Amino acid sequence: KPISKKTALIIEISVAFVMIAAAVFWGIILMGNKGGQDSEEADNSAGGEGTAVVTEEEKAETVNEADTETDTDNLNPEDIIYSPADFEPYESYKATIFSGNGESFTVLGEQHDTGIMLNAGQGSYILYYNQGGYDKLRFTLARVDNTSRGKNTVRVFLDGEEQKLIGTDSDYMPTDFEYDISGVKQIKIAIDQHHIVSADYVLYDISMSRGSTAPKEEQRSTAAADIASSPVDKQPYEVCYADILADDKNDSFTVLREAYNNGIILKGNQESCVIFDNKEEYEKLSFTLCRVDNTARGNVGVKVFLDGEEQKKIETDENYMPEDFEYDIKGVKQIKIAVERNALVGAELALTDIYFTKNGAEPEKQAEEINAPDLANAPGEKPPYVIADCKAFANDPNFSVTASGNTYDSGIIFYTKSEPKVIFHNKEGYNKLSFKISKVDGAPGGENRAFVYIDGIQQKEINLDGEPFLAEYEYDISGSSQIIILAEHSIHSSGEILITDIVFSK
Repeated sequence: KPISKKTALIIEISVAFVMIAAAVFWGIILMGNKGGQDSEEADNSAGGEGTAVVTEEEKAETVNEADTETDTDNLNPEDIIYSPADFEPYESYKATIFSGNGESFTVLGEQHDTGIMLNAGQGSYILYYNQGGYDKLRFTLARVDNTSRGKNTVRVFLDGEEQKLIGTDSDYMPTDFEYDISGVKQIKIAIDQHHIVSADYVLYDISMSRGSTAPKEEQRSTAAADIASSPVDKQPYEVCYADILADDKNDSFTVLREAYNNGIILKGNQESCVIFDNKEEYEKLSFTLCRVDNTARGNVGVKVFLDGEEQKKIETDENYMPEDFEYDIKGVKQIKIAVERNALVGAELALTDIYFTKNGAEPEKQAEEINAPDLANAPGEKPPYVIADCKAFANDPNFSVTASGNTYDSGIIFYTKSEPKVIFHNKEGYNKLSFKISKVDGAPGGENRAFVYIDGIQQKEINLDGEPFLAEYEYDISGSSQIIILAEHSIHSSGEILITDIVFSK
């Protein structure tokens, strides 16, 4: 049965009255509590100091919420703080933060697990808030390995004021930066967005310090007794389209049939280069340049740049022999060794025995290739040599050769069906070289030729027409460093040539 309008009005008035009464009652209770609190606070002010101490600490905490306390109990005892692993607060925009959590990035072949990666394709940036009142900011900026090529710009802002721009390109080397951030509240480090080039750059070794305290820099010198060899223990360096072999037993290159597992291979059909950053202030660079076996034929040039200044170009061809080079790099900051790109010639050239030295130190270069038996009549201190497509034999009762009707049990056999050669390194400073040469008895007929090169200069050719006699030759090798005896490769005549009675003298 529906209620009347009069009854509904009475109900509404009753409900409203009850709500008003409840509100008044609750207000009285609250005012009573406030009066009690005021009375209790008044009592504490008059007779208690314990609560006052707590209040002061609370006030200090309130202040420190706006500006982090300057004592270093919660930071670093030496007034240094490192980032990003232990520095807060910061915020990033499309930047990757590495904090030793298992992820890593690689710069010059070296892995790092703390740092900040900025990507040019996204226009990344990082913001630091200097709540600790630090005075100096330090960091290293580097290009990440295997990143895309191209030029980018990194910008640093201190409280919105832009500092000197940092220009970067494909050859950019790790560079240290330091900024005075005294009184600075915010630091922004940003990379310009580049829609075509998405190169990655990293900030690492980031530290903030105050007062006169400076971070203890890592000892990066790996050169015992002022000598460093590369690529094993010389850092930093950067490579482009080059293969680095550093004592890797599973990978090697071959020069004159000798295997090497330590060096840098430059590829002639690409723009291969290696860039060394001379942070350790070495004074001399030495290396051996050689052509890798079974490489493509053709001419390829190698260029050396010292702080961008090109040195004399090194010309190589398919007959190029290992050659030693030395450069004065005192005061030089960057060394670049690059092979000229030849799209038609995919030749590979190797840099090995790479040494950086200072203070007059001289490296003791290894000579692993010098393992062939002693040659006839060569003095005991004869210079080292390497052989290719030849057989050296010395007083071997199981092997002998007949030439001109005489039997010889020591010497070198050149197989002309291949590309035989022997290379002598005149490290002992001999003045004369003499030897006898002939075709081997019973070898196929036909004309063969042999050549002698003294420091790359070809001497008069030796024509071997198959007559059974030994011809004797003598050469002045005073002041020379390398002698090559090369038998011409012959498709039509696979004759064997004997060189014997090899004598070096002073």
